[in-house]
Amino acid sequence: MRILSGMSRDGQLLMGIFVDNDCDLESSNLFERMYLTSDAATNHAQELMLRQEALLTLVNISESLLR
Repeated sequence: MRILSGMSRDGQLLMGIFVDNDCDLESSNLFERMYLTSDAATNHAQELMLRQEALLTLVNISESLLR
């Protein structure tokens, strides 16, 4: 993800990736795959944060009931 993050700051590089790969119908959709990978990583991070928040809530409930 760090590499993709760094690459995302270079507009010329992104344009080159898109033009050289995604515009050619016979080439892989590298730009699309970069986007989907970033999206999946974001969803995974959000899922982990939600799980952590849910676990913290359960701990808080348990502690409150013990008081």
